[in-house]
Amino acid sequence: MYTFEVEAQPQESQLEVRLTLTNTSENQLIMTFPSSQQFEVIISTKERQVYKYSADKMFSQALTKVELEPGETKIWKTAWKYDVPGAKEKSYKVVAGLQPIEVNDDSVKPGAFQKVLLVGGAKQEQ
Repeated sequence: MYTFEVEAQPQESQLEVRLTLTNTSENQLIMTFPSSQQFEVIISTKERQVYKYSADKMFSQALTKVELEPGETKIWKTAWKYDVPGAKEKSYKVVAGLQPIEVNDDSVKPGAFQKVLLVGGAKQEQ
């Protein structure tokens, strides 16, 4: 069928988040999204949300399809640039996911393609 992975990599000046979808089946994988926004990433500390991918963006309100051939991989990326002193040293909760409404014409429940990571310095848990 498919594999879905999320990675969060702390860098010197930002936290990079990568969502990876690989079609592991022998058939084409077609994901349908309700708009041009295909994924969401929210990064939070214990106190507050510090980043939301969609917060400063506009998306077309038209169905969007992503098609993956057998063995093909698609990667979505975003990064939160540390915007406060000491941000690199803190721990973060990263909630990242794709937002399809259908996979191969079958309905998808919200959150089906979502992962939560705990990231702090060099420590990462899944």
